[in-house]
Amino acid sequence: MTTDFAGIKGRFTPPGFCLPRQPAVYELTVRLVLTSREPFRSQVLQLYEGQPLRLHREADNEHDCQAIRVETLSGCVVGYLPADIAAWLSILLDHYADLTDQSFAECILSAAPPGDPAARRLRYPKLKLRLRLALASAWPLFAIAAVLGLKTDNFASRFNLAGNPWLAPLGDLHEQYRQAGHDRFELPDNLVRAWKYLTE
Repeated sequence: MTTDFAGIKGRFTPPGFCLPRQPAVYELTVRLVLTSREPFRSQVLQLYEGQPLRLHREADNEHDCQAIRVETLSGCVVGYLPADIAAWLSILLDHYADLTDQSFAECILSAAPPGDPAARRLRYPKLKLRLRLALASAWPLFAIAAVLGLKTDNFASRFNLAGNPWLAPLGDLHEQYRQAGHDRFELPDNLVRAWKYLTE
């Protein structure tokens, strides 16, 4: 259900809603970067689909302090998360420890598919990670998604709202933002407080 904001003057703050505090599982399919470069390439070619993989923060990475590398259970690095995903996920990993990483290799493409000339120009292998995090409480990721993603055009796909029904209220909030406009929209106070509590 949407609201018509035509003609409304001043700031608009959506009605408050309860932050989800129940346990939740967050899932997102991500194509890793740097998988075609050594030493990562050799490690990726040894993986099998369904193999458990784990996320590790690299706060001391000289190129990107938000970097998140992906490793096998034995510690072999197979690549990195894309920077746009690491930018928000690093906040969750840095500030919320009550989660279990259940990620795994979802798809491994070692060479271009037959009959696809354009794909032959790409570098291989390519690895899709099924990012899967079991959260003791859903509110930290909910708040991160609201604060950092709500105002982006690709919000629903970026955070995989379709695959994570407990994030569905943020879809409605995103629509309210689009209708109200950037200059008039304000996040509900409970989301702002949750963000500050998490990051301060």
